[in-house]
Amino acid sequence: MFALLFAAACGVSPVNGFVSSSTSRLGTIQKSHLHATTAESESLSLFSPCKINLFLRIIRKRPDGFHDLASLFQAVGFGDTLTLSLNNYGDADEFTCNMEGVPTDSSNLVLRALQLMREKTGKTNVHFNADLFKRCPAQAGLGGGSANAATAMWGANELMGRPATLEQLIEWSGALGSDITFFLSRGTAYCTGRGEIMTPIDPPLPSGAKLSIVKPNLGLSTPKVFKALDYDQLSTEDPQMLCDVFLREGVVNTDDKYYINDLEQPAFDCLPELKALKDELLQVEGFDHVMMSGSGTSIFCIGEPTDKDAFMKEFDERDGVSVFNAAFINREEGSCKGLRSILNGERKFEESRFGEKGTAYPTPSKWLETEVHSWYIACPRTRDPMSPALVTHTHHKSNNKQQAATRRCPQASQRQCPNR
Repeated sequence: MFALLFAAACGVSPVNGFVSSSTSRLGTIQKSHLHATTAESESLSLFSPCKINLFLRIIRKRPDGFHDLASLFQAVGFGDTLTLSLNNYGDADEFTCNMEGVPTDSSNLVLRALQLMREKTGKTNVHFNADLFKRCPAQAGLGGGSANAATAMWGANELMGRPATLEQLIEWSGALGSDITFFLSRGTAYCTGRGEIMTPIDPPLPSGAKLSIVKPNLGLSTPKVFKALDYDQLSTEDPQMLCDVFLREGVVNTDDKYYINDLEQPAFDCLPELKALKDELLQVEGFDHVMMSGSGTSIFCIGEPTDKDAFMKEFDERDGVSVFNAAFINREEGSCKGLRSILNGERKFEESRFGEKGTAYPTPSKWLETEVHSWYIACPRTRDPMSPALVTHTHHKSNNKQQAATRRCPQASQRQCPNR
C-alpha cells in the first residue's frame, strides 16, 4: 500500500485547554475546533509530496466543461507534513494549519477527505485531529492540496483499522478532485480523463534524479488558465508515444521536444513574466530540461546547475521568487532498508527557505552528499518499527554520475506506457 508518507509515527503530546492561535516561524497557526487530546492517542506524521508533470497533453474539452488530458506524473521530495490522530473526546474533526490563507473550514481538502472516509466506511462516529504543516505554495501546479487529501485518506484508513483496501481508496479519491488518485500510486503514473484515471508505472522511474522548482510569487487559477487556452496551438503528439519515450529513454535523455505542456501557452499569455522566467532558466548551465508544471506557476528544471551558489544567489535571493531543490522519489514495495535511521532521528536535513526571505524549515531539498528519500507506511509507536507493515524505499547518492543523474532508466527495456 502506498500513501506518499515520510517521517516516523509518534505519540500525541497533551494539549491543555483551548488555544485559538499561536505564532510559528511561518506565521499564525490557524485552528479549527481545538480540543484536548491525550498521550494515549496514536499519531501518524505523514509526508505529503508534490508532483510534476513530465508532459501534459490536453486532448479535448468535454460536454461537462472539463477537459480530457493525458500526463505522466512524477512525485518529488518536496511537500507538506500532515499529523493525524483520533479525536477521542470531540464530535468533530479538529484542523490546524501553519500557513495563513489556507481555509480551515469544511472547504479544505483534508477535512473533505476525512468526511469522505466516514461516509464510505460507515464509521460515522470517528473524528480526527489533523495538523497540516504547509511548505508547498498555492497555485503552483504541484498538486499540494491533492496530495494533502490523499494523505488524509490513507492516514484515516490506518487509524480506523484499515477498513478500506488501496483499490477502494483509489476509487473513492476521484470524488474529491482530479489529481488526488495519483498520490496513491508508487510515485510515477500515467493519468488520463480529468487526471483521476490512473495507470501506475511499475516499476516507477528511479528515485534520485535532481531538479529545482522555481516558483514566482505570482499565482494563476486553473480555470483562468483553461479559459485562455488556444485549442489551435495544442500539440498533436500522441501521449502514449510520449509516455513510451520517457520510460524508455529516462528523464534526462528524453529530447526536449517531448517535454510538452499544453498549458504553457495560456499561462504565458496570462503572465508574460512567467515565460520570461522560463527563458532565463533555459540559459542556466547544467539544467537538461526546463518546463512549467501543471497549470503553473512553478517551473521545474531537471538536473543541477553547474554553479549552484550562483544559481541560488541569482534566483532564490531575488525578490518574488523562491527555489526548492528536490529529487524524484518513489516507493519500492516490500523494502524496509534505511528505516531505523529515520525512526531514530538520524535523517540528514539541510535548511531551505519558503515564502518570506529568512523563513526556514527542515526539508530534504538541498543537494546533499547522501540523500534518503522514503515513503513508507507509518505505524504508531506501539507497533514494531521493523514490522513488515512498514514499507520504505531508500536511495543513496551514487558516485557514478550516470546513475546519480538517472541518465538512462535501468528498466528501460522492460518499461512501456501501460495503455499501449
